[in-house]
Amino acid sequence: MTLFDSTHRGASIQVDVEGRCKVQLDGHDITQGITGVTLEISQGLYPRLVLDLSALEVDVTTDGQIGVVIPDATAEVLTRLGWAPPPQP
Repeated sequence: MTLFDSTHRGASIQVDVEGRCKVQLDGHDITQGITGVTLEISQGLYPRLVLDLSALEVDVTTDGQIGVVIPDATAEVLTRLGWAPPPQP
């Protein structure tokens, strides 16, 4: 499912000798907001980088209410991709 337009962006993936990765999108480090990446390459098409996001944290309070929170690092990645958070109630 595509949540954002297909605007082409600059991406960089760096892996060190110990297997640690750093992912940048348009020059900004987004590593903390993702859990994985997949690079899809097809003949005649732009390469496609699929980001697996750390999307939700669930906070269950004692009165039975459930709060769903988007972690700050994930919100930053989503914002860089064009997402705007919904207004607060």
